[in-house]
Amino acid sequence: MNKFSNNAAKRTAATTLTSIEGEIVQMFKEALRVKKVSLQDNFFSLGGDSIAATQIVLQIEDSFRVSVTLPEFYLAPSIETLAIRIHEKQAHQTNEHDGDAEEGVL
Repeated sequence: MNKFSNNAAKRTAATTLTSIEGEIVQMFKEALRVKKVSLQDNFFSLGGDSIAATQIVLQIEDSFRVSVTLPEFYLAPSIETLAIRIHEKQAHQTNEHDGDAEEGVL
């Protein structure tokens, strides 16, 4: 990969993460009934509980079409860490689908 395409890939990844983070910010605000959250805030430190966490996990699946389990959420309870986890899962799904197409599987 050349220098220009590497920079473009980094910008695309950053834009995707920003988009994911923005959606999770809204999910946190609604679930926690707060006006502001930072990317590093811990969901549970802000007053989140297992019921609200379950709601967020379901919203993530609906919004991003990836599965984040409740134990994964407990291990990544900030917007920043969740966004990275979601982005990685989406990239993994894309790579799996690309491999299927190359093998003639659709």
